[in-house]
This record gives sequence, C-alpha cells and structure tokens, in this order.
Amino acid sequence: MPPTLEETGLYEDLSDLNSYSDRAFLFRPEYPLWTNGSIKQRFVVVPAGAQIDTSNRAAWQFPENTLFFKTFSYVNEDAEDGLRPVETRVLKKTATGWEYHAYLWADDRSTAELLSGVYTTPVDVEYEGENFKHVVPARLDCRKCHESQPVGVIGFDELRLNAPLEPGGTTTQLENLVAAGLLSDLPDDPDQIVNEDETTARVLGYLQANCAHCHNGWSGPSSAFDMRHDAALENLINVDTDSELLTGVRVVPGAPEESALYKALTRNPDLPNTAAMPPVGVDLVDRAALDLFYEWIENLENE
Repeated sequence: MPPTLEETGLYEDLSDLNSYSDRAFLFRPEYPLWTNGSIKQRFVVVPAGAQIDTSNRAAWQFPENTLFFKTFSYVNEDAEDGLRPVETRVLKKTATGWEYHAYLWADDRSTAELLSGVYTTPVDVEYEGENFKHVVPARLDCRKCHESQPVGVIGFDELRLNAPLEPGGTTTQLENLVAAGLLSDLPDDPDQIVNEDETTARVLGYLQANCAHCHNGWSGPSSAFDMRHDAALENLINVDTDSELLTGVRVVPGAPEESALYKALTRNPDLPNTAAMPPVGVDLVDRAALDLFYEWIENLENE
C-alpha cells in the first residue's frame, strides 16, 4: 500500500470527505457495527472489469485486488464539515487472502500516514463529552474478527446491503451494485430480518452487526456459538453459557441484570465472571443498545 492515504486516490482532498473517487462505491450496512459512536464512511473498489461472485450467497468471493476502505471520524464542531477523521482502515484482497492496513490521520487533516500494523495506536478523542482513547488496531487484532467467519469482510453482504443507501430510497444497495456491474447476481429473495415484534427485530439486527462475525458457529480463531439472526434466539434464551470468561444463563427472561449477555454489554469490570463484549474494537458502552436489550429481556416471557 502507498505510504499515505492521498496516494491511494480515495479522496481528491482530505479536507472534504465527499471528494471521494468515482471508482469508490459508497455503501452503508443496514445493521452497522457500533464503534464508540464513531461516524464511518465505507467504500468498496472492485478492479475494472471484475465482479464479486455472489453465487454462494453465504460466502461471496471477491476478485484479487478488491479494496475496502473505512474512515472513522468523530464530531468536531470547529471543522468545516463538522468531523474529525481519525483513521482509515483498508482491506486488500490478495491471491492468498486478505491484507489489513490502517492510515492514521494528522490532526490538521493535512495527511494520513500508513501505520506498520505491528502495534495498536491510541488516539485521544471525545464522544458526547467523554474523553477516551480510540485505538487503531494492530494487524493481529483485525484478524481476530475478520478471520472468524467464512468471508473476511464484515458488513458487506446480502443481508446488510438489502436496504436503500439513504432512508426513503427506492432501490436497495444490492440493486445498485448489480446495476453498476459489481455483483454477479441478485437473488429473488434477498436475506432480511423478519420478526413480528419490532424490539426483537432490532435486537437481532444488533446481534448480527456486532456479534455474529465471531459468534457464528464456525471454526475461525475467535468463533463461538451461533448468534446470526436466524439462530440467535434459540441459542440465547434460557441457555447456559459455555465459557469460563462469562458464566450463568445467556438470557434470563424478565431479568436483564441476571443475563450474561446484558452483563457483558454493560462492560462493567466489577461484575464477577463477566467479560466485556465485544472484546475488540469497543471501549465505550453503547448506552442505546444497553437500553434496547434491557427492554427486550425485561419483556420476554419465560416459557
């Protein structure tokens, strides 16, 4: 990868995140991964004339030299666009697998330099008045999640792209990708989360976005029991944990404080036998998610 982000050609002007290249396809997952409240801008760049093979709906195949870019920013009211970019992560498909890279932005946005990837890089940031360190991951940290699922890409799949780019849009991102010639096929019945209870549907979407890249029942290095949207409920409700890091019942209907899942989401270090989840990439409590799960568990009926 080039030593600076400018040399990749992603942005024409680092002072304007909307100056991205026509080669870069902007996308927004229907169920996004939460990372300390950061604002993310995501792109895929497919080599000219190539397509993403979607014939295996559960494991898309990406052509060599496909690039995924994700820029993490936080609110900065002093900036013209109201943002402070911190890092841009890059996934690059090679003949042997995926490479993981990260560019660290200068505070004045004059440049963004490629990191070695050997060590984590903490950056002082602020979210909703709270100061904390945003951690740019080391390459091994990236592998823990990305290689714990059959496909190395997180958030770019049939389920997450089966929605308009903007609210109220008339076409889905899947349809837009097919129209742009970037996908080989569009299924007649794209995957979606369906549940008659709106709160449960929101919970399943959150689990799919934030947990299922590791909790998917696969054989990857950090994989665990299945929390994908079509299997999560049966593997959570009234089911004992099977981990030394997290003990008890995963979800106890009517009792959030007794549920291992809820306790893990609180990220409370004082709770015994409770590991904070997700363990990588998150430092702050997602309070909106905590309220959602509290409401959901509290209103579950104990069968």
